[in-house]
Amino acid sequence: MKFQCQLCSCAIHEVKPWMLGKKIVCPNCSRNVAMPSSPFGVGRIIGDFIIEEKIGEGSIGTVYLAHQASLDRKVALKILSEQYANAKGTSAFLSEARAAAKLSHPNLVKCLAVNEESGIYYMAMNYIKGQTLKQKIKTGGKINVDEALHIAQQVAEALYCAWEEGRLIHRDVKPENIMIDEDGVVQLTDLGLAIPQTEWHEGMEISGSPSYMSPEQFTGEKLDTRSDIYSLGVSLYQMLSGKLPFMGKTLNSVARQHFKEIATPLNKLVPTIPRQVSDLVARMMAKRPEDRFKDMDDLLNNIWKIRQSTAPEKDLVPSVHTVTMKKLDYDLQLQSKARKIQIQMAESVERGKSDTLVRIIAVAVPIVVLAVILIIAMSTQSKNRSTAGMKMVENIEAMLGDEDASMVAVDAEIEKARKSLLSMPKKLDPSVGLRLELCAKKVEAIKLQARIRVLETQASSLALRLHDLEVKTQDDKRMVLDSGEKDRRIKQLETKIQSLERDVKKERELSASLRRNINALNERDFAAWCDDLRLKTSVMIRNGKFQEARALLKISLENASKPQEKWISDKIIEMQSVEKLFYNIENSAQRYAGLDLKEGKLKEIIGASAYIVKSPGLVESSPWKTLSIESLKALTPPDIVKSAGEGLPYYFALLNGRFSDTAEFLGKNPEAKSTMLAVRNYIFENIRYTAATDRKKAAARAEDFLRDFNATEGMDKIRTDLDAILKEQSPM
Repeated sequence: MKFQCQLCSCAIHEVKPWMLGKKIVCPNCSRNVAMPSSPFGVGRIIGDFIIEEKIGEGSIGTVYLAHQASLDRKVALKILSEQYANAKGTSAFLSEARAAAKLSHPNLVKCLAVNEESGIYYMAMNYIKGQTLKQKIKTGGKINVDEALHIAQQVAEALYCAWEEGRLIHRDVKPENIMIDEDGVVQLTDLGLAIPQTEWHEGMEISGSPSYMSPEQFTGEKLDTRSDIYSLGVSLYQMLSGKLPFMGKTLNSVARQHFKEIATPLNKLVPTIPRQVSDLVARMMAKRPEDRFKDMDDLLNNIWKIRQSTAPEKDLVPSVHTVTMKKLDYDLQLQSKARKIQIQMAESVERGKSDTLVRIIAVAVPIVVLAVILIIAMSTQSKNRSTAGMKMVENIEAMLGDEDASMVAVDAEIEKARKSLLSMPKKLDPSVGLRLELCAKKVEAIKLQARIRVLETQASSLALRLHDLEVKTQDDKRMVLDSGEKDRRIKQLETKIQSLERDVKKERELSASLRRNINALNERDFAAWCDDLRLKTSVMIRNGKFQEARALLKISLENASKPQEKWISDKIIEMQSVEKLFYNIENSAQRYAGLDLKEGKLKEIIGASAYIVKSPGLVESSPWKTLSIESLKALTPPDIVKSAGEGLPYYFALLNGRFSDTAEFLGKNPEAKSTMLAVRNYIFENIRYTAATDRKKAAARAEDFLRDFNATEGMDKIRTDLDAILKEQSPM
């Protein structure tokens, strides 16, 4: 076992397993060097390769980033896992290396070397700096239509090469095995399960990833390239919708779905996906191989035809069997369109058609507007709710999250939702209205951004046009217009450019104002969300339902934002402290028997009741939560008192509702104050509603309310309001 010294970069030989994780003396620089704890840690030397870090897992091995010393380059070094280091495993490993070495294509990972050292089998491949398709889907949720087709086209090219050159079937096409480098080039990796069709035989082991396997893979039938078309179809379905078509809980249920169930059509799942794209994926995922595309060449030609209508600039769509494919540059495509318009405008001037400028702009503006709107559409996540109002808002948020959604359609849905919400009960969750208005603001912002882009494009186009006219006045003697007319037209164009620039400035200012409004709505939405959980958890804590409170907070973590996750994490820590305090007192029994309390001598605590000796022979019981704060502190162990610090009265308040005892701490802790206000506002509103039907009951509640919140901030106004409410006559 050899490692590289991290101090002098020499090779340290004969490192024994027991030395791992310890310090040894480097034989070259004579300094103490810490050995990694893993046999494949940083600095391990295998053959010509020095391991730098672990970067992934393959089907039968682990992949590391390594430095090839002889050629001074970075490589991906795949090391066969120990459990596969047998005759069968090494055979599969060598088969993968040979398969990768025989194939040469820009969209296929390349095998650079394969060898064995001291029982360790390794294979060096070209290092791809980028991300997997799985990571890309996880980050963005969904991929827009043409970009997804662009990725699928490159993977299909790799599979076409594998089939045509070696009759090779990949058998494990899935997003984890599709890499996208920094230049946008897609490379298909992990040929560990790939087999030449000629090596297939009856009874051979079934291999693949169940979620992506074709029906014939499950039954062990003879495969061909159409099996990979099915797996690529599942991957394309996941790219476009953000989810798998079949998601069973067991292997048998997944297999049954692949055989029996038809996946929901993509254009039904995401209405903005074109029908022809939905039909393409459905045909790729046909249950019978003969119902799919006949081969990769047939699939590639169909993808290319569809992309002639899905790509912003069809001339930049790479043709079938292109040697290299770079990532889509939509800005470049839009610039290409703008330049075509400019050329057409220049040619029109030469023909003396003075009105062509207006006509070309009239045609170009809608095209550019549509293209820009498609590019900058913002995505949000949808979330199911129990109420009708929440479902409508989630539907609108889902439409906004779709990059191909029409803002006109979104506007119509918002207006429809507003009308529906007006007819709903007044006690509607306030966050529904906030989220709806937030959606409306986002639509306005999207429209403004699109308008700004259009105006900027117009200004740029007119500036280029002005430059062309200036050059033409010097060289073109055939111009029929005199110099005075030229100057007049130039001044007109300059005036129009200045006007457009002023419009752009105004639109940007309006966009900034909308952004501030959106941020304010986001803050209000977050505050309403927090208050809802503060109130619910406070009620559960007061009733001793800590398990339910934890479950509520964990459920709320689903699809939560970073600030929401941080808030829930802090709330769980707070609740754990209160729970520890609660159970210490609740389960104390006779632990504090004989303790002198403000209320008398404690006999015992059984469950929620404290038994106090008032005088010899007289024992009274009352809920221990009603004891004075001095008595509760006396029942609290020193370690809990120390850890709680100034927050101890606040923890008692969460248990007994008496926030007056903790007024001083509330002034120092914003979260504690917000919790108190949420509870106080809720109880106040409850008293107000009760007073409308039962003034006597409301008065009793008001008495407890004033006792519990008497010393808290802002009670003067609340007392005044309570007096006014309780003086009103109850309805007959």
